[in-house]
Amino acid sequence: MSEYSFSQELGFTHAEFIKNLPPAIGHRDYTIEDNLVTVSFGEGRSLTFELGPEQVRKIALLRMRYCVVTYTYYGFIDEHRQAFQKRFDLYFQKGGG
Repeated sequence: MSEYSFSQELGFTHAEFIKNLPPAIGHRDYTIEDNLVTVSFGEGRSLTFELGPEQVRKIALLRMRYCVVTYTYYGFIDEHRQAFQKRFDLYFQKGGG
């Protein structure tokens, strides 16, 4: 089985991440254990999100919450992983335009 991991900062608290997760993953089944979220895609494919500690970025008087999320894809071919990640990122975009 192939495995692919990467990390990125998301401007969300853990609670906000979990609240926004269902539509971003196409309402698939998922489990939460501590700071690890596992999404099942069937056929030996899964995705885990490891939520790092919640942090606060300070810019002058502005305070922005964020956490580093590590994504680990199991059993995906590159084309399917990239397509899913594109969809997921759209659901987790914030503000601006």
